[in-house]
Amino acid sequence: GRGKETAERGMRPAGVPACLGCHGRQDRSRFYPSLAGQPERYITAQLGLFRAGKRGGTRFGHLMANAAKGLTDDDIRALAAYFSLSAAPSATGTR
Repeated sequence: GRGKETAERGMRPAGVPACLGCHGRQDRSRFYPSLAGQPERYITAQLGLFRAGKRGGTRFGHLMANAAKGLTDDDIRALAAYFSLSAAPSATGTR
């Protein structure tokens, strides 16, 4: 679906990078949390805050603010649904 495609490939015309390029890597930075299994309402709220420029965070927060600028409400809903239904990684970091 749309959320999976955006998560995996991003949306170049809108300047949205692939979410999994940072958030889905096994060797990801601790500043890039896994999104798999996060509640849909939480992801929707966080992306909305980033898009509105009202969410801070780590020194990498500006990356999310820039990425979220190109997301529509429908994009955010699709991404939130996709990640909320994705299997959360286990404590060992494997699936």
